[in-house]
Amino acid sequence: MKAYEELTARGQTRRIRPMALSLLKEHNRPYDSLNLIHHGENTTYRVKKGDQNYLCRIHRPGYQTLETINSEMEFIEHYRTFELNVPKPLWTNKKAVFTLQAPNIEDRFGVLFDWRHGKFQTKMTKKNAPQIGAFMARMHLASEQFEPSKSFVRPRLDYRGIYTVMGGDLSSLSNNDRDLIEIVKKQADARLRKIGQNKNTFGMVHGDFHAGNRLFNKGEVVAIDFDDCGWSWFIYDISVCLSYHQTQTDYDALEKLFFEGYRALRPISKFEEESLALLVQVRYVQILHWIAGRTDNPRFVKRLPEYVMHTRDSINAFLDNKST
Repeated sequence: MKAYEELTARGQTRRIRPMALSLLKEHNRPYDSLNLIHHGENTTYRVKKGDQNYLCRIHRPGYQTLETINSEMEFIEHYRTFELNVPKPLWTNKKAVFTLQAPNIEDRFGVLFDWRHGKFQTKMTKKNAPQIGAFMARMHLASEQFEPSKSFVRPRLDYRGIYTVMGGDLSSLSNNDRDLIEIVKKQADARLRKIGQNKNTFGMVHGDFHAGNRLFNKGEVVAIDFDDCGWSWFIYDISVCLSYHQTQTDYDALEKLFFEGYRALRPISKFEEESLALLVQVRYVQILHWIAGRTDNPRFVKRLPEYVMHTRDSINAFLDNKST
């Protein structure tokens, strides 16, 4: 039998599927259908039983631990007390996180969530930009009041953690590409140290609030997938969100509208806002580390050369624009 890493993406999800069934059994939840949603960072399934829907998430091994996933649940529950539209972890026997087993595959953790209704909007628009900004402000305001338990453990996406938490060896890149990345890291390090780490600038953040992790339901923004949440700068959290819209032709207007929506609820300094373009490059470097470390997934192995080129082009454009 082939090793898991040698399987196609379809073969990998077939081997994981029994774990999703085991998770439903742990929760004593019968089902009518179990359909794959995505096989990427983790593997997710949509569970249907009558008119009820659930999301089943099976974690890839080697990234999160039982402690960090339980801490994610704690953080999500905190956000829910502020009436933010986020998933509800489902508990049984006082547990939300289960260790799952299946034949010929490494043990993995699994979590079941309620289903968040809504539609994805891949593009930011003049209508939804201020809505997204306001929602992020609400998240950050809630983060300012977060008091973690003694057992709380989540990664620090700080000066070096931003890159190292994702793993991924970049030694195969050309010297020129590595030099470009080092320029970005040094500039970001200096700027983030000036911003500092006080409660107004640094706290628990979503960490991955891009278009694929937010929905719109009856005009309300919904945040999903907190798997990458951690301690970081609020402006970095914003840069993650806006990095996915840099290629839109009206991006400058959208960014302005985003910050108008954000500042209507929460202040942010001009210096932080001026750091955004640089931190977008940091986000691209972080994703590059992540993809380089995902040799277990055939989709990411294929994407690596393309993303190296994307990161190189973006950093060069940023540096050229900065020098003019």
